[in-house]
Amino acid sequence: PMLSVIATQVALALGGSCGLALAGDERTVKAFSYENDEPEAVELVSQILSSAFSLDVGIAGEIFSTGKVVNVAGHDPNVVRAAVHERFGRFLERFPKYSLLAAPIYNDGDIFGVMAVLRSTPDSAFDEQDEAFARDLGARAGLAVANARLYRAARDQVVQREAAEATLRESEERFRRLAENAPVVIFRYRLGPDSGFEYVSRALVDLLGYEPWELYRDSSLLVEATEPSDRNAVAEFYDNLTTEAQPTVSRRRHRDGHMVWLETRAVRVLDDHGEVIAIEGITADITSIKEAEAELVRYASHDELTGLANRALFLDHVNLALARRGRSGAQAVLFMDLDRFQVINDSLGHARGDIVLREAAERLRRAVRPSDTVARLGGDEFAVLVDDLSDPKM
Repeated sequence: PMLSVIATQVALALGGSCGLALAGDERTVKAFSYENDEPEAVELVSQILSSAFSLDVGIAGEIFSTGKVVNVAGHDPNVVRAAVHERFGRFLERFPKYSLLAAPIYNDGDIFGVMAVLRSTPDSAFDEQDEAFARDLGARAGLAVANARLYRAARDQVVQREAAEATLRESEERFRRLAENAPVVIFRYRLGPDSGFEYVSRALVDLLGYEPWELYRDSSLLVEATEPSDRNAVAEFYDNLTTEAQPTVSRRRHRDGHMVWLETRAVRVLDDHGEVIAIEGITADITSIKEAEAELVRYASHDELTGLANRALFLDHVNLALARRGRSGAQAVLFMDLDRFQVINDSLGHARGDIVLREAAERLRRAVRPSDTVARLGGDEFAVLVDDLSDPKM
């Protein structure tokens, strides 16, 4: 609104249409207004300036580099058209302009943008008095922009300070409610000679069966609860922790004995000197996710009816056996199907046929060694990969 008011006043003062453009990052147009021309012209200028228009080129670039007023006039509108950026070609072709006066919008040595006044009639050139007036108007517009920016900055600081104060007043209460009701364990671990847990939320009781005060007294309980094969990975996670938290997954033993999959995300807390003084983070139970992933893997590699390996897994095992050929004993693949199985399906139904398939699968499973692979290839077809024929247990 402020730019629109200034543009209108300049247009009326100098007689013509006026456009104001303020520079943003990398000196592209951040805000603009074009006034005192017909609506179609205003819309066209808006389209031109709203698409990453740079003020570092053409007349605008000259003004930013020199700070001087630019005056272009002629009896032919093509003079103005040739002087401005090519993007304005379609605008000036549709709405010819005979005179252009451009001045910097500035304050205290800083140029904020460009002010341009255009006249649409021949013999309407701007004189030296107009140039001086335009420069003065640019300074007044710059002062208005500078004051507006100072006002917005002051207003934003007040708003931010009030918001910060309100946040500080509410943060402790919000954290308390969050920690008490969150389904994850929230923790803070103090580092240094007197290292230990400063805070652990109540979710620890459900997650691992320990009370927070037990960890305050002895933090090694968590190490003892960690699956031995995961302890090195957990230690490496904390040793290499950065401010951008990367999750680590580990298995911990619940106090009642069952295994729990946990995912921990943590960040380092630094003091004013950049020294790490604590670690803060959350730990969540992802056991159901891990179980679902394992189930998906099992479905992808095993026959749903019999639980045997499916064709894809069987072929993978055969390829592995071929790759080991010569490094172990002789191997063999056995193929079999059930005679007259179709008669069972046709006479007794598919439910009874499924019982027969499951029973056949169980008998094959019991008949082979753990190192051998039994698979259902489809229908009533089964296969066995015998891993080592030289094994006396074969």
